[in-house]
Amino acid sequence: GPYVWLVRPDNTAQVQPVSIVQVQDNMTVIGSGISAGTRIVVAGQYGLTQGAKVTEAPSPSPASAQSIPSKTGGTG
Repeated sequence: GPYVWLVRPDNTAQVQPVSIVQVQDNMTVIGSGISAGTRIVVAGQYGLTQGAKVTEAPSPSPASAQSIPSKTGGTG
């Protein structure tokens, strides 16, 4: 089923099953499985394994950042 890679407090990856409510225009709305503020992997997830160390990339500059809807979303 659908899942995301979440980032645990020790910066390791963990599979987290989620339910998808809607997919539209390259955006996915997650109905359950994660909550606001949960750190998830959004790039480079295809080579991950359970417990792998992950590094947080710098945030894009505000001028180049895209607007993100208020509902929690992610891809898996």
